[in-house]
Amino acid sequence: MRTARLRRNLTVANIAERAGLSPGTVLRLEKGDPGVGMGTLVLVMWLLGLNERMMQLVDETQDLLGRTLESECRRKRARSPM
Repeated sequence: MRTARLRRNLTVANIAERAGLSPGTVLRLEKGDPGVGMGTLVLVMWLLGLNERMMQLVDETQDLLGRTLESECRRKRARSPM
């Protein structure tokens, strides 16, 4: 987050003001504090123009691990009823 902000020549104060957050919250987000809410993360990513990356997180076609686990857990063959 910090790198994305700096590449856009924005200060912590700029992001905080635009998002309606305190500068401390933005700094905590950049440091990876787990106490910062998901809504805050999504809002700041949107402000930085990183919304496409957020969409990749929820795109089920991009979930390679999930697809691998799903295919491994599928039944290989059905049993005949008794």
